[in-house]
Order: sequence, then structure tokens, then C-alpha cells
Amino acid sequence: MLDLTPAAANADFDDCKCEEAKAAARLIYDELTQRAIPHYMRASRHNTATPGHLEAIRQGQAALKKALRLVERYCETLPPEYVKWHRLANQHFPDRQ
Repeated sequence: MLDLTPAAANADFDDCKCEEAKAAARLIYDELTQRAIPHYMRASRHNTATPGHLEAIRQGQAALKKALRLVERYCETLPPEYVKWHRLANQHFPDRQ
């Protein structure tokens, strides 16, 4: 089960940095769900997937994980979207090339 409570010892709460981190996570999540993943799935169905399609997803997931670490660090209360962001950041995408 995912623990949505921030660490009690975390003294880095900062509303401005929290908003920046959430905005970054939203942007990356949208890029993955609206562009990178659909392109990869479409290319996979038509047997035209290249290593670049999967690499774009993996790079996006790495960026999303980094943004989520910042959200965890700077936000006193995690946003409702955190669960879906976390799920996508850790989702496995098979190599369909």
C-alpha cells in the first residue's frame, strides 16, 4: 500500500516549490499519457515501433519520478493526482519492437 503521508521529519515544506513540483509532474504526466504512450502503442500495433518510442517513455518516467520526489519533499499534503502519477512512473512497458 502506498503511504501518502509525508515524513514527519521533513522540514523542507515550501508552498512555492511544491506548486512548481506539482506543475512539473502534471506536465510530464500529460506528455506521457497524451503523446509518448499513445505513439508507442500505435506503432506497436502496426509493427513500426522503434527503440526511440520506448526510450521516450522511459525518459518520461524517470523525469516523473524525479518530480514526484520533489512533490514529496516540498508538499505538506500530497495532491490527489499523486497516486496516478506514481502508478504511471512505475508502470512496466514491454519491449514490442
